[in-house]
Amino acid sequence: HLLVIAPGGELLRSIPNHVDIIHLNNKRVSRSLFKLFKVIKNVKPQVIFSNMFHVNILTIATMLLLGNVGIKLIIRETIIPSYTITRSKYRQIYGFMLKVAYNSKAVSTIVCQGEYMKNDIVSRFNIIPDKIVVINNPVDIHDIRLKSILPFNFHISEATINLVLIARLEHIKGHDLLLEIFSGLPRGAYHLYIVGTGSMKTKIESDIESRNLQGEVTLLGHQSNPYSLLKR
Repeated sequence: HLLVIAPGGELLRSIPNHVDIIHLNNKRVSRSLFKLFKVIKNVKPQVIFSNMFHVNILTIATMLLLGNVGIKLIIRETIIPSYTITRSKYRQIYGFMLKVAYNSKAVSTIVCQGEYMKNDIVSRFNIIPDKIVVINNPVDIHDIRLKSILPFNFHISEATINLVLIARLEHIKGHDLLLEIFSGLPRGAYHLYIVGTGSMKTKIESDIESRNLQGEVTLLGHQSNPYSLLKR
């Protein structure tokens, strides 16, 4: 089963047909507690894999409400916690929630993407090291090679050195820093293509305009196959 909290999502179309997708259809994670409680109680999974901080906190809270039901909970962090938590106006609350929830008996294993993330969680939030395993992000090389030979239906400049950024248009991805650096490169020698969608799109468009980079930076939005672009 794949449980999706928010409605929609570009990646849903890539999910195999045999996977049962359960939609909670809530735009806010904080409003999904009772729906998630009901789903877990009905499905009775043996293992739950949760992803992202807010979803992890919600899942842990649900598991604590359910009590000792023999379900193994594995949670995964997607970003360096100290980066986002310490920059939030709710940093004290979020930091306390992470420390208490991740150390709770409801959590069997915490997956980190790298040693730096593991060290960050242990040193800054006093998470029990024995709970943590490091698993780097997987890469399906065979799938990438197959998709890279497909045509890319967008004109790519052949007169410049082309740079590509593939990332969500969110503050944490650092588009503002990249545009600041890019604006210092020789004009007309490079072209930057940005693939992705997100809440910072308008801000990024404004930043491009303010730096007079309209002819040198192109926003391509979501691309289901960015690999053919990279191959070019």
